[in-house]
Amino acid sequence: MTPIRLTASLRETTTFNAGCILLLCAQCCIYLPAQTKSIYDINHLKSFQNQLRHDNITTWISPDTATGLLLEKANPVVKASHDKNHRMGTVIVSFELTKSGEVQHATVMSGPKELQKPVLKAVEQYKYNPYLINGTPSAVATSVSVTVYDY
Repeated sequence: MTPIRLTASLRETTTFNAGCILLLCAQCCIYLPAQTKSIYDINHLKSFQNQLRHDNITTWISPDTATGLLLEKANPVVKASHDKNHRMGTVIVSFELTKSGEVQHATVMSGPKELQKPVLKAVEQYKYNPYLINGTPSAVATSVSVTVYDY
């Protein structure tokens, strides 16, 4: 393996073996709580992008803009865990916001596997004010992140 050379600000040079760094990363992942492990599926992203093209959605609004349009929000129903650890996780869901303010084609982009279905079901129930472009309601794409505590 090729060593990686890092230069400190005090002109000290330390050499690390790339294998040691990978091992360290692997150990950190093992000791991270399960709620921090995210599933990111590139196929979900590609499928969502294809759906946007099919529906001729060309405008993407920021999550902050979408939050400003939010009228009704549903909370995810998650089964309580039997372990005593306080766990949390964040799921990112992308979707189309229709001209009438309905959520359509919601797709999980990332998040803990055990939270994806309940969060997706909750986001599908969200209601928004329509997004206006030049005073006309328009269909747009956006995403939302939902954090679940103590599951």
